Amino acid sequence: MLSTTLVTIPASQLTGSEYNTEDKKYSQLDLSHNRLFAAVNGDVKGATDMGFFDKLFDKVFNSSQKTEALKLLKNILEAELTELPTISQNNEYHDSLKHNFDALKALAGEHHQHLFVIKNEGSLDDISVEFIIGGKPIRSALNPDYVYDDRLDILNGFGSYSEDGDSLFLSRHGSHNFV
Repeated sequence: MLSTTLVTIPASQLTGSEYNTEDKKYSQLDLSHNRLFAAVNGDVKGATDMGFFDKLFDKVFNSSQKTEALKLLKNILEAELTELPTISQNNEYHDSLKHNFDALKALAGEHHQHLFVIKNEGSLDDISVEFIIGGKPIRSALNPDYVYDDRLDILNGFGSYSEDGDSLFLSRHGSHNFV
């Protein structure tokens, strides 16, 4: 299966990283949807592991540059990312996703910042927040700012709801006004 690159971490970001303690020179690192999804979810292993054929190809054609870059990325992610709490802790869950997303955004470098977008953040009307990289949705989560108005659900059980908020209309039984 061929994976497409959604974002590239520039070589300067890797080489200039504080985690590059050996002063190695790194090549740029292309990250696919799967690696980004794993990283946003706090799964360092899923974001940095290479399959057998990927390792073989890198060894033969790239003189292990990708392997070295992924090792450095693993060190960075282990230090920067947070594990996600259970979904039932919605605010903490959202904050952890946002923290991981922002850590990846910072790692991508200033020329790639525009690829990272959070849709519906801070919206009171949208139930979910989408984390988008390179125009592709990576993850969505419940919006902690969403205000649920249960009047519609309650009133839908009685019939149509008037925006005035004080009357219900039932088509079968005529009109009933409630104050």
